[in-house]
Amino acid sequence: MGLKQVGLVLGCLLPVLLLLFGRMGDSETITAMAAVAVMMSVFWITEAIPLAATALIPLAVYPLFGISTSKAVAGQYMNSTVFLLIGGFMIALAMQRWNLHKRIALTVLSFFGVRPQMLLLGFMAVTAGLSMWISNTATTLVMLPIALAILSRYEDFLSPQQNYRLTVGLLLSIAYSASIGGMMTLVGTAPNLVFSRVYEMVAGVSVGFSQWMMVAVPVGVAMLVLVAITMMAIFLRGCPTPRGLENIIEEERKRLGPMRYEEKVVLIVFLMTAFLWITRKGISIQGHLLQGWSDKLGLGGWVDDGSVAIAMALILFFIPARSEAEEKTTVLDEKVFSQLPWSVVVLFGGGFALAFGFSESGLSAHLASQLQGLKGVALPVVVLAVTSAMTMLTELTSNTATTQLVLPILQSASIVLDIKPAFLMVPATLAASCAFMFPVATPPNAIIFGSGRVKVMEMVRVGVIVNIMAIGVIALLCSGSLIESSYG
Repeated sequence: MGLKQVGLVLGCLLPVLLLLFGRMGDSETITAMAAVAVMMSVFWITEAIPLAATALIPLAVYPLFGISTSKAVAGQYMNSTVFLLIGGFMIALAMQRWNLHKRIALTVLSFFGVRPQMLLLGFMAVTAGLSMWISNTATTLVMLPIALAILSRYEDFLSPQQNYRLTVGLLLSIAYSASIGGMMTLVGTAPNLVFSRVYEMVAGVSVGFSQWMMVAVPVGVAMLVLVAITMMAIFLRGCPTPRGLENIIEEERKRLGPMRYEEKVVLIVFLMTAFLWITRKGISIQGHLLQGWSDKLGLGGWVDDGSVAIAMALILFFIPARSEAEEKTTVLDEKVFSQLPWSVVVLFGGGFALAFGFSESGLSAHLASQLQGLKGVALPVVVLAVTSAMTMLTELTSNTATTQLVLPILQSASIVLDIKPAFLMVPATLAASCAFMFPVATPPNAIIFGSGRVKVMEMVRVGVIVNIMAIGVIALLCSGSLIESSYG
């Protein structure tokens, strides 16, 4: 019997046993919610049925157990955070359609040159920068062929051993940088958006782009520096700089031709969107509040990052494309809707419905009462434990699903510890993106492994080191003033 079959049996059997013989709290609703959470956890971990199908379970069973009405739970599947995801995906797809992301990558790389160490730094910087705004999967898919094209030129200048080390080091750097870059903005990776929504549900306030970046960017930059040092130490020691390769990247740029009208349009819209996201909410710097544009315009309670994303994406549907004038198309057209990852959208909604059920049923409060043993434990120790556990869990499970399951529990733990939920939820969310050991852990890892140039054991060997560094950086930077200043 395979893992999926085992998961299907356990996912159906365990909730029934819990309902028949278990008792949690002083309400049958709490027990029912726990049974639903167990079912979804088993199905998500084992992928017994598609992740998106599991995400629809609350819509079917919450009304049956008196957890929530159909109308209330359905509202969790299409909220502002989901529309932020959709709008962000639309703008990213526009960049991919007109090859703007590839042009950005090659332009930045041209500044770094072809010296192996600088080449690695260039690829890491570009990959992380792109991954902050478009999916880490798309970023990796863009960077991989560029890297392979450049590496093919090195084969005539390096020994087989040197070429192998450069190849493995560069490709792993791309995979890791894509994951790290995604950590640094709310739209960079799915767990960050999950945190944004769940935190808003438990704390009653939304999380702005600048607020998230004040913590995530220092963590991401620190990790990029450590990964770069590690990669150079392991793979690039004694690697010579071949001569005559200065024009490699420039040749790749020339193949793209001059920048097209559509690329310029998408670039302007992308930059405007990023600016509006970052400046929407005010930030506090050394006790001084810099007011955001939404408050200055009296729109603080009316607009959010989701409405900004949709508004900017809609602009692209009104601007005619010139390169494909014969088709009378626009910069974005109806084709984008078939390219949107609707299964991910549904998965998000299911996670929000799960968190909603935790709160509505009283399960969150019950869990908080069961975590009294955490009282007296030092915060840095708890943060270190949470970060380590999340990093290991997401090596084998979907980081989105795992975040959706864990964040409500951490909110309950924060009640027991008498601390703000952000002190546990932020490091857990960041750690969810730090799965560097296995090809199955993240799409970037899988894509790089799929190139056939990196062995599993190489990824595991280096990934263990990077995982430990990630745990240390997150635990250190998220145990004190950074969280306090951003979420205090």
